[in-house]
Amino acid sequence: MTDKHMELDDELTNLNLKKDINRFWQKWNAKFSVRNMKPSNVNGMTSDEDIATCFRIVFLLSVLIRTKINTRRINRVDNLAYM
Repeated sequence: MTDKHMELDDELTNLNLKKDINRFWQKWNAKFSVRNMKPSNVNGMTSDEDIATCFRIVFLLSVLIRTKINTRRINRVDNLAYM
């Protein structure tokens, strides 16, 4: 354990012993909260640009697929209406 880890551990322990729950959780969340962590990769990609491009492509494909499905449904309903 490094000095920095021991210092944090001591600080959390002291806050807990003092029953300073608000500051304890503030320190805990500042250090260990998942929201503060940046993933090292997304689907094997590491650059922000590559990740953004991948999200854009997946989003566009999902929109195109939904549009095509909805168009088929509309065409089917239209065909039934004219029978």
